[in-house]
Amino acid sequence: MNKIVSIVVPIYNVDGYLEKCIESIRNQTYDNIQIVLVDDGSTDSSGVICDHFQALDGRIEVVHQENRGLVAARKAGLEICNGDYVGFVDGDDYIDPEMYSNLITYIEETEADIVHSGYFKNDNKDIVWGTVENSICELNVENTDKILHMLMAPINSVELISASIWSKLYKRDVALRAYRIVPDEQSYGEDILFFCNALMQSEKIVIVNTAFYHYVLRNNSITHKIKRDIWFREYSLYKHLLEIFKENPQYRNYIDIMLARNLSFALRKMSGGKVRCYEYPDLEEFINKKVVIYGAGVVGQDIYTQFRLYKDCNIVAWVDKAYNSYDLKYSEIYPIEILSSLDYDVVIIAVSNGNLAMEIFNGLLQMKIDKNKIAWKAPVYTINSGS
Repeated sequence: MNKIVSIVVPIYNVDGYLEKCIESIRNQTYDNIQIVLVDDGSTDSSGVICDHFQALDGRIEVVHQENRGLVAARKAGLEICNGDYVGFVDGDDYIDPEMYSNLITYIEETEADIVHSGYFKNDNKDIVWGTVENSICELNVENTDKILHMLMAPINSVELISASIWSKLYKRDVALRAYRIVPDEQSYGEDILFFCNALMQSEKIVIVNTAFYHYVLRNNSITHKIKRDIWFREYSLYKHLLEIFKENPQYRNYIDIMLARNLSFALRKMSGGKVRCYEYPDLEEFINKKVVIYGAGVVGQDIYTQFRLYKDCNIVAWVDKAYNSYDLKYSEIYPIEILSSLDYDVVIIAVSNGNLAMEIFNGLLQMKIDKNKIAWKAPVYTINSGS
């Protein structure tokens, strides 16, 4: 196989992460690659690091430009891509050595336009996020509807595919056409705009239930900042999505649901968790039972609030492996070891990811907890799809 894969890396002030990122791309087992590093006006040493690696590796091309934002940086990289396929990696993330050898195999063997995979969070390779079971989808009306439902309006996170631009591989002409019409100012949500554009211009997509990409969580990254203009950003994204699907009004409901959910999650952050975004299905199973909630993250907090609304739901404890990381004003979080001294009927695992739930389930079994006393169902979004 001699097809070239071009990999575009937008970079802005990530010098503490950049070397690991670039090395992970250089060390791909599929080595017929073009690495395009776009330094978008960095004020730290990111630009120097780019030039250093360009001198080491002839596959690397560097673009230095004034700071114009994420979308403009990716567009600048796409302009000099010469590969048959295009992938993206963010400058503060990294990838497994076999990522592109696997993705190009999937896309070549199926003759697809896009291959989608999941991702890991940081170094944890036990839990895959953002993908579903393997499938090959001809993008007819029925399958396009199915993909957009999983993308914008899934019932729960188990049925969700991520819009993340960097967990996919695209045919070059699809990537160029689809990204060209993403507005430069729309750095928020540009990945879903691009992906939707690409879907509408493609004939086939492959979804694989595996991951090779490591998304590095940073508290100061763009996606983790709460901005006062959230309403304007969400509405801008909404308008652009409506424009993409103006000839396909049957998808309007999905766009409406996504807007409502995004706003509810934004309100949740701004209100300190007072807005509930998740709920446990079939709560009636636990009426008049002594319940332990396992998990104090967003899902756990919402389920705790949900259960507290019903007088017949008896929460005897709330536990988490990282119990000392939480300082909630309305409830104490206990270490999981307390389970050995409690009288309870059921431990509810309060997480959204099925792989993470299984990891917790197995840990509870090792603690000699009866498997019949452990419950998990994928929490549903409080604003659901109506399906």
